[in-house]
Amino acid sequence: MTIFYRFVRLIAIILTKTLFRVKFKNMDKLPREGGVILCANHISWWDPIFMASVIPRQIFYMAKDELFQVPVLKVLVRGLGAFPVKRGSADRSSLERAMEVIRDGNILGLFPEGTRSKTGEMGKFKSGAVMLGGKLEAGIAPVGISCKGKVRFFKRVYVTMGEVIPYKDLGIEKGVASELRSASALLTQRVRELKEEL
Repeated sequence: MTIFYRFVRLIAIILTKTLFRVKFKNMDKLPREGGVILCANHISWWDPIFMASVIPRQIFYMAKDELFQVPVLKVLVRGLGAFPVKRGSADRSSLERAMEVIRDGNILGLFPEGTRSKTGEMGKFKSGAVMLGGKLEAGIAPVGISCKGKVRFFKRVYVTMGEVIPYKDLGIEKGVASELRSASALLTQRVRELKEEL
């Protein structure tokens, strides 16, 4: 964990405790070491802050390429360990970086929907997370984030961690489309159950 990340995490803790009423559940289910893919639904810009405030390990997020086009944001997100991914295309460099994060025994953070939900309802999960899990033999830690209505200051937000899904349970052997769809459906179901567990 870099010094900059420790500093930002301290700010995240302060913000979470003073500006929001976040209730964290079952966070001890996240492994304390080893490579793991953290997958959550995405309801607000604050989601990465909430998780950074409670998870003692650094999370390396795949972030949309647009964030790296703004000079100030570029410095901030890179300092947090995030790296860009071009949505809607086969971004080889991002894939290699994601694989490196897992192989180095770190946490790779993903929002499989690809973007924030404007309604609070979960969107369709993309298959990248389960594909990486199967390819790298890495477990996937599902997280459900929920709030009644839009996330606002002093409003109750729930962040619930689920049991890690072992890569063998994903059923990905050949990496064909049918296997990826089935694995994505499993991950979607787990996250939805956690999201609805108020």
